[in-house]
Amino acid sequence: MSIKLDPMNDRSAPLAQIGECAYLEVLEVGPYGAFLDWGLRKNLLLPHSEQAYPVKEGRRYVVFVYMDEQTDRPVCSTKLHHHLPETSLWLKPGQEVELLIAAKSPLGYKAVIDGNCLGLIYEQELSQPLQFGERMRGWVKAIRDDGKIDLSINNLTPAARDELSQRILDKLKERGGRLPLSDKSSAEDIHAVFKVSKSNYKSAIGGLKKQGLIRIDPGYIELT
Repeated sequence: MSIKLDPMNDRSAPLAQIGECAYLEVLEVGPYGAFLDWGLRKNLLLPHSEQAYPVKEGRRYVVFVYMDEQTDRPVCSTKLHHHLPETSLWLKPGQEVELLIAAKSPLGYKAVIDGNCLGLIYEQELSQPLQFGERMRGWVKAIRDDGKIDLSINNLTPAARDELSQRILDKLKERGGRLPLSDKSSAEDIHAVFKVSKSNYKSAIGGLKKQGLIRIDPGYIELT
Protein backbone atom coordinates (compact mmCIF):
# COMPACT_ATOMS: atom_id res chain seq x y z
CA MET A 1 0.00 0.00 0.00
CA SER A 2 1.41 3.39 -0.97
CA ILE A 3 1.80 6.24 1.52
CA LYS A 4 0.59 9.58 0.20
CA LEU A 5 2.89 12.58 0.42
CA ASP A 6 1.43 16.01 0.98
CA PRO A 7 1.75 17.93 -2.30
CA MET A 8 1.08 21.20 -0.43
CA ASN A 9 4.59 20.94 1.01
CA ASP A 10 6.17 21.35 -2.42
CA ARG A 11 5.63 22.78 -5.88
CA SER A 12 3.46 19.92 -7.21
CA ALA A 13 2.44 16.31 -6.65
CA PRO A 14 5.26 13.78 -7.05
CA LEU A 15 5.48 11.47 -10.07
CA ALA A 16 5.39 8.50 -7.67
CA GLN A 17 4.25 7.89 -4.11
CA ILE A 18 6.02 5.86 -1.45
CA GLY A 19 5.63 2.18 -2.36
CA GLU A 20 5.24 2.80 -6.10
CA CYS A 21 7.43 2.38 -9.20
CA ALA A 22 8.09 5.14 -11.71
CA TYR A 23 10.28 5.86 -14.75
CA LEU A 24 12.41 8.83 -13.67
CA GLU A 25 15.27 10.86 -15.13
CA VAL A 26 18.70 11.17 -13.49
CA LEU A 27 19.58 14.86 -13.10
CA GLU A 28 22.91 14.52 -11.34
CA VAL A 29 25.34 11.86 -10.12
CA GLY A 30 27.34 12.69 -7.00
CA PRO A 31 29.29 11.14 -4.13
CA TYR A 32 26.13 10.03 -2.27
CA GLY A 33 24.39 8.61 -5.32
CA ALA A 34 22.21 9.96 -8.09
CA PHE A 35 19.44 12.56 -7.85
CA LEU A 36 16.30 11.98 -9.89
CA ASP A 37 13.52 14.32 -10.96
CA TRP A 38 10.29 13.12 -9.40
CA GLY A 39 8.26 16.29 -9.82
CA LEU A 40 9.13 17.97 -6.51
CA ARG A 41 11.49 20.84 -5.68
CA LYS A 42 13.77 18.50 -3.74
CA ASN A 43 15.07 15.75 -6.03
CA LEU A 44 14.89 12.07 -5.12
CA LEU A 45 18.08 10.32 -4.00
CA LEU A 46 19.09 7.00 -5.56
CA PRO A 47 21.90 5.82 -3.24
CA HIS A 48 24.88 4.00 -4.75
CA SER A 49 23.99 0.98 -2.61
CA GLU A 50 20.55 0.82 -4.25
CA GLN A 51 21.82 0.91 -7.83
CA ALA A 52 21.62 -2.44 -9.62
CA TYR A 53 24.06 -0.92 -12.14
CA PRO A 54 25.75 2.50 -12.39
CA VAL A 55 23.24 5.07 -13.65
CA LYS A 56 24.04 7.94 -15.98
CA GLU A 57 23.02 11.57 -15.98
CA GLY A 58 20.27 12.32 -18.50
CA ARG A 59 19.06 8.71 -18.68
CA ARG A 60 15.78 7.42 -17.24
CA TYR A 61 15.28 4.32 -15.11
CA VAL A 62 12.45 2.42 -13.48
CA VAL A 63 12.83 2.83 -9.72
CA PHE A 64 10.94 1.82 -6.58
CA VAL A 65 10.27 4.68 -4.16
CA TYR A 66 10.44 3.95 -0.43
CA MET A 67 11.06 5.65 2.93
CA ASP A 68 14.58 5.26 4.27
CA GLU A 69 14.31 4.28 7.93
CA GLN A 70 17.65 5.85 8.93
CA THR A 71 17.02 9.30 7.46
CA ASP A 72 13.19 9.23 7.42
CA ARG A 73 13.34 10.60 3.87
CA PRO A 74 12.04 9.25 0.55
CA VAL A 75 14.70 7.51 -1.56
CA CYS A 76 14.54 5.08 -4.46
CA SER A 77 16.12 1.92 -5.82
CA THR A 78 16.72 0.19 -9.15
CA LYS A 79 17.11 -3.09 -7.24
CA LEU A 80 13.44 -3.81 -7.70
CA HIS A 81 13.78 -7.43 -6.56
CA HIS A 82 14.84 -6.16 -3.10
CA HIS A 83 11.50 -4.40 -2.68
CA LEU A 84 8.99 -6.34 -4.79
CA PRO A 85 8.32 -10.10 -4.61
CA GLU A 86 8.92 -12.29 -7.66
CA THR A 87 6.07 -14.62 -6.69
CA SER A 88 2.34 -14.14 -6.13
CA LEU A 89 -0.40 -16.11 -4.40
CA TRP A 90 -3.27 -14.30 -6.12
CA LEU A 91 -2.25 -14.34 -9.79
CA LYS A 92 -3.58 -17.11 -12.04
CA PRO A 93 -2.62 -18.24 -15.58
CA GLY A 94 -4.61 -16.29 -18.14
CA GLN A 95 -5.24 -13.36 -15.80
CA GLU A 96 -5.01 -9.90 -17.38
CA VAL A 97 -2.57 -7.51 -15.67
CA GLU A 98 -0.97 -4.10 -16.14
CA LEU A 99 2.77 -4.15 -16.82
CA LEU A 100 5.58 -1.64 -16.45
CA ILE A 101 8.64 -2.71 -18.47
CA ALA A 102 11.49 -2.33 -16.01
CA ALA A 103 14.75 -4.02 -17.01
CA LYS A 104 16.48 -6.43 -19.38
CA SER A 105 17.45 -9.93 -18.33
CA PRO A 106 19.35 -12.70 -20.15
CA LEU A 107 16.00 -14.37 -20.98
CA GLY A 108 13.92 -11.31 -21.83
CA TYR A 109 12.41 -8.40 -19.93
CA LYS A 110 11.51 -7.94 -16.28
CA ALA A 111 8.17 -6.21 -15.72
CA VAL A 112 6.37 -4.85 -12.68
CA ILE A 113 2.93 -6.50 -12.44
CA ASP A 114 0.04 -4.31 -11.22
CA GLY A 115 2.61 -2.30 -9.26
CA ASN A 116 3.24 -4.99 -6.66
CA CYS A 117 5.36 -7.90 -7.96
CA LEU A 118 7.79 -8.88 -10.74
CA GLY A 119 7.51 -11.23 -13.70
CA LEU A 120 9.37 -12.16 -16.88
CA ILE A 121 8.48 -11.70 -20.55
CA TYR A 122 10.58 -14.10 -22.62
CA GLU A 123 12.51 -12.71 -25.61
CA GLN A 124 11.04 -15.37 -27.90
CA GLU A 125 7.54 -14.01 -27.14
CA LEU A 126 8.39 -10.70 -28.78
CA SER A 127 8.30 -9.46 -32.34
CA GLN A 128 10.35 -6.37 -31.46
CA PRO A 129 12.27 -4.99 -28.44
CA LEU A 130 10.31 -3.39 -25.61
CA GLN A 131 10.96 0.08 -24.23
CA PHE A 132 11.90 0.61 -20.58
CA GLY A 133 9.25 2.61 -18.76
CA GLU A 134 6.54 1.48 -21.18
CA ARG A 135 3.19 0.58 -19.62
CA MET A 136 1.07 -2.02 -21.36
CA ARG A 137 -1.56 -4.66 -20.93
CA GLY A 138 -0.32 -8.21 -20.40
CA TRP A 139 -1.37 -11.66 -19.27
CA VAL A 140 -0.04 -14.22 -16.83
CA LYS A 141 1.24 -17.02 -19.02
CA ALA A 142 2.25 -19.45 -16.28
CA ILE A 143 3.25 -19.75 -12.64
CA ARG A 144 6.44 -21.82 -12.47
CA ASP A 145 7.14 -24.54 -9.91
CA ASP A 146 9.28 -22.08 -7.93
CA GLY A 147 6.38 -19.60 -7.86
CA LYS A 148 7.92 -17.13 -10.31
CA ILE A 149 5.69 -15.58 -12.93
CA ASP A 150 5.95 -15.91 -16.70
CA LEU A 151 4.18 -13.16 -18.64
CA SER A 152 2.91 -12.60 -22.16
CA ILE A 153 1.88 -9.46 -24.00
CA ASN A 154 0.10 -11.55 -26.64
CA ASN A 155 -3.42 -12.73 -25.89
CA LEU A 156 -4.10 -15.39 -28.51
CA THR A 157 -7.72 -16.38 -27.88
CA PRO A 158 -9.24 -19.31 -29.81
CA ALA A 159 -10.92 -16.83 -32.18
CA ALA A 160 -7.66 -14.96 -32.78
CA ARG A 161 -5.81 -18.25 -33.29
CA ASP A 162 -8.35 -19.36 -35.89
CA GLU A 163 -8.05 -16.03 -37.68
CA LEU A 164 -4.24 -16.26 -37.77
CA SER A 165 -4.38 -19.86 -38.97
CA GLN A 166 -6.64 -18.86 -41.84
CA ARG A 167 -4.31 -15.99 -42.77
CA ILE A 168 -1.39 -18.43 -42.88
CA LEU A 169 -3.34 -20.79 -45.14
CA ASP A 170 -4.33 -17.91 -47.41
CA LYS A 171 -0.72 -16.74 -47.63
CA LEU A 172 0.42 -20.27 -48.46
CA LYS A 173 -2.10 -20.50 -51.31
CA GLU A 174 -1.04 -17.07 -52.53
CA ARG A 175 2.61 -18.19 -52.58
CA GLY A 176 1.99 -21.44 -54.40
CA GLY A 177 1.80 -23.67 -51.35
CA ARG A 178 5.14 -22.84 -49.71
CA LEU A 179 6.18 -20.01 -47.37
CA PRO A 180 9.77 -19.40 -46.17
CA LEU A 181 8.72 -18.89 -42.55
CA SER A 182 9.06 -21.81 -40.17
CA ASP A 183 9.26 -22.22 -36.40
CA LYS A 184 13.00 -21.52 -36.80
CA SER A 185 12.52 -18.15 -38.53
CA SER A 186 13.37 -14.91 -36.75
CA ALA A 187 10.74 -12.99 -34.83
CA GLU A 188 11.41 -9.97 -37.07
CA ASP A 189 10.71 -11.92 -40.30
CA ILE A 190 7.50 -13.39 -38.89
CA HIS A 191 6.28 -10.01 -37.66
CA ALA A 192 7.02 -8.40 -41.05
CA VAL A 193 4.55 -10.77 -42.75
CA PHE A 194 1.85 -11.49 -40.15
CA LYS A 195 2.29 -8.73 -37.51
CA VAL A 196 2.29 -11.30 -34.67
CA SER A 197 4.88 -12.63 -32.25
CA LYS A 198 6.98 -15.69 -33.01
CA SER A 199 5.29 -17.51 -30.14
CA ASN A 200 1.82 -16.93 -31.61
CA TYR A 201 2.99 -17.93 -35.07
CA LYS A 202 4.53 -21.16 -33.78
CA SER A 203 1.30 -21.96 -31.94
CA ALA A 204 -0.76 -21.40 -35.08
CA ILE A 205 1.40 -23.47 -37.44
CA GLY A 206 1.65 -26.19 -34.80
CA GLY A 207 -2.15 -26.40 -34.82
CA LEU A 208 -2.23 -26.53 -38.62
CA LYS A 209 0.34 -29.32 -38.59
CA LYS A 210 -1.73 -31.35 -36.10
CA GLN A 211 -4.70 -30.97 -38.43
CA GLY A 212 -2.59 -32.38 -41.26
CA LEU A 213 -2.91 -29.20 -43.32
CA ILE A 214 0.75 -28.22 -43.49
CA ARG A 215 4.25 -29.63 -43.13
CA ILE A 216 6.90 -27.76 -41.15
CA ASP A 217 10.49 -27.75 -42.41
CA PRO A 218 13.37 -25.88 -40.72
CA GLY A 219 13.39 -23.40 -43.59
CA TYR A 220 9.75 -23.20 -44.63
CA ILE A 221 6.17 -24.45 -44.23
CA GLU A 222 4.12 -25.94 -47.05
CA LEU A 223 0.65 -27.22 -47.73
CA THR A 224 0.32 -31.00 -47.59
